[in-house]
Amino acid sequence: MAQSTIFECDSCDNHVEAWDDGDPDYIDWNRSLQGEPRSRCKVYAHHPGIPAQPIEGVDLPHLCLDCNHQFRVDSERPRATCTKCRSGSISDNCRLEGRTCPKCRIGSFKGRPGAIS
Repeated sequence: MAQSTIFECDSCDNHVEAWDDGDPDYIDWNRSLQGEPRSRCKVYAHHPGIPAQPIEGVDLPHLCLDCNHQFRVDSERPRATCTKCRSGSISDNCRLEGRTCPKCRIGSFKGRPGAIS
């Protein structure tokens, strides 16, 4: 089972959801995207669904602590900078407890249990 945590800023309305299992994925070589020829396509397989192929990787949702941009980091191709502003101040969403909110820069994130899947 997967568990989510909701991280909410204690000063503004900013909030981020984090799942403890990240975004597991597999590659579907027979899928086409919006009319493009068939090619390599990453497909996310979330619990409780059973994927058509074996899980090959995990994307971990991250938050930029400078510009508040949310993005995924592929476990096979780790990165150390934000995909929007290129800041090195990023955090895995599961590790936001106590971090300063990048939206208001006043409050900090507090986690509470979210959904279970």
